[in-house]
Amino acid sequence: MTGSPVLDGLLLAALLVAVVVGGAGLLRGRPVDRYLSSRSAETGHLVMNLVMAAMLTPWWAGAVRTAGLVVLGALAVGFTALLVRGGPARPAHLFHLVAAGAMIFAVLATDHHGMTMDMSTAAPVWRSTVAWVLAALFALDAVATTGVVAVAPRAALAGTASSSRVRALRAAGLPHVVMDLGMVTMLVMAA
Repeated sequence: MTGSPVLDGLLLAALLVAVVVGGAGLLRGRPVDRYLSSRSAETGHLVMNLVMAAMLTPWWAGAVRTAGLVVLGALAVGFTALLVRGGPARPAHLFHLVAAGAMIFAVLATDHHGMTMDMSTAAPVWRSTVAWVLAALFALDAVATTGVVAVAPRAALAGTASSSRVRALRAAGLPHVVMDLGMVTMLVMAA
C-alpha cells in the first residue's frame, strides 16, 4: 500500500491484530459504549481492517479487489439503513458510513499494481482535496479516540465505569484507531 515493505509489514501486522481484537469484541457481545464497541461498530472495524489487510497481499487485484468493493458497498448500505433507522448510536453510524465510503473512494481512485497503490499520473485536484480532507478527518479521529480511551475513558462511559468496562473500551478502541490509521494511509496514497 505504501510502497515500503517495512511500513506495509507493520501496517499488515497492526491490521491483523485489530481484526483479532475486533473479532473477539464481536464474540464477547457486550458493548460498553455506542461508538467503539457496539455490534455495528465492531463489525465495521472488523470488515474494514480485514479489507485493508487484503490490500497488502499479492492477491489484491481482480476478483479479490472486486469482492472487497462489494463487501464495502454492503457495509455502507448497512450503515445507511442504521442511520435512517435512527437511535442513540446515529453519530457512530454516520462516522462508519463515511469510513466505508472513504475506503470505496480510495480503492476506486488508485491504480493497483501488486501490493502498492502508486498513482501513475498526478491525481485531479478535486480527488486530492477530497483524499486529504478525509485523511485529516481520520487522523483527528485517531488522535481524539486515543486520547479519550487512554486519558479519560470514564468520561466516554455512561453509567458505572468499572475497571472491566474501561478495559473493554480500551480494547474496542484498538481496532477503531488502527482502522483510522489504515484509512489515513490509503487516502494519502490516493491523494
